[in-house]
Amino acid sequence: MGAQVGMLLAAGCVATNACGVPFGLHLFSKLPADAAVPMKFGLFGEVLWCASKPWFLIYPGLCGFLAATPLLTQQMQAKVPDWVTKPEEYKAIMDTATNAVCLLTGGFLLIAMDQIPRIV
Repeated sequence: MGAQVGMLLAAGCVATNACGVPFGLHLFSKLPADAAVPMKFGLFGEVLWCASKPWFLIYPGLCGFLAATPLLTQQMQAKVPDWVTKPEEYKAIMDTATNAVCLLTGGFLLIAMDQIPRIV
């Protein structure tokens, strides 16, 4: 069961973030030339800091990086600490947690990218 959840999280992470790249590029083309892109948000959603239009590309760029994260983590084997008694389970838990965080971060970036043109 755990292996299937891990694979679903990895597939969801890749799919969500891979869709975020063209979505972000499409939104970038619709932004006005003098757009002030929100880069830092406060606790209650207020915009604390803005940058110029090209800075919007950081959002689809992060989505592209996050889409590759499950593929990169499978290639790179982390050193298992000495106190771990079951290395296979440790790696499975770490991969599942990484993919879950990647999926949630990608979802957050998609929501942020969708809202930024409305803020500008």
